[in-house]
Parts: sequence; C-alpha cells; structure tokens
Amino acid sequence: DAPASVGCNRLIRDGAGLNAAVAEHLEMRWQVMDRILLRRAWAGLCGEDWRAALARQDAECEALTPVAEMREGSRRAGRALLGIAARRFPGGRAALWRGEAPHGHLPVAQALAWREAGLDLAGAELLSGWTLATGLVSAALRLGLVGHVDAQASLDAARSRLSQLLADEPAPDAELWSFTPLIDIAVARG
Repeated sequence: DAPASVGCNRLIRDGAGLNAAVAEHLEMRWQVMDRILLRRAWAGLCGEDWRAALARQDAECEALTPVAEMREGSRRAGRALLGIAARRFPGGRAALWRGEAPHGHLPVAQALAWREAGLDLAGAELLSGWTLATGLVSAALRLGLVGHVDAQASLDAARSRLSQLLADEPAPDAELWSFTPLIDIAVARG
C-alpha cells in the first residue's frame, strides 16, 4: 500500500493537513536552510566581495535542493524578485547582480532585494517566512484543498509557529539541510 499522505490531494485534505504541511515546511526547510541562506547572504552584502558571497549562497541552495521542480521554483521566484528590485532601485546591487547570478535562488534574492528596500535583518526574516506560509496557504486555497475559513486558521497557526521559529536564531555556522519528503514528492508528482 502507498502511504496515504503521498500527493497533495492526500497530504492536504483539510485545515489540519494544511497546518501540518505549512509547519513542516517552515520547520524542516525554511528554518534550517532558507533562513540561514538569507542570513549568510545578508552578512555577505556587508563585505567588499559581496558578489562572491551571494554566489556561494546561491550555489549552496542549488546543490541542496534535490527536487528539480523546487529548484526551478526557487530560481523563478528569486529572479522575479531581483527583477522587481532592479526596477525599483536602478543602479543598485540587485540590478548589478541580476545579470550575474548563477541561479538567482529566492533566499539570496530576498536578502539582496529587501536590504536595498531598507529592511533590517529581522524584518527580512519575518517577511521571508511569512511569504512562504502565505504562498503555501494560497496554493491550497486555489487548488480547492481547503476553504477560506481553514485557510485563515492555517495562517493563524503559521503566524504562531513562525513567531516561535524567529525566536530561535540559528548559529552563523549552522549546517544547512532540509527534510520535507512528502512535500518534495507531491511537488515532483505535480
């Protein structure tokens, strides 16, 4: 028998399933990989060789995202954000790096774009985590997996979990990893 939770239509059947999927992605991907990549890219922007620092984090994200659809989604979202930042801040570093970025992954693009927009690191981290949560909830709503009431309840649960995660600051030398097999399988299966 195939596990009942494989595939989006089996993984998320109701608000509780959506809450679990969002919490898993926040805890097992964002907190232990994307947030750390954003923080390292943010710190790299302080140095003279900021391009190399961003390229290192971009390459890490590429190497540590095993599912092709997840890699492509991160690249697409990151490049879109870089494009917006380049238009909003012409002549800024986002405009310069946009054409140089090896991949343009989202956590690195978030650090660059939101730093140029004047956010501090705490604000960038909050926006990064919240963007992930709202994106997952919006997708579940668009796919008809949950209704509006469950979606709002999931956002409430995500807000609470994100607040807890933000209070737990990762070490600068933390090892990057992620483990979201059910979400990865669902995405790979379309």
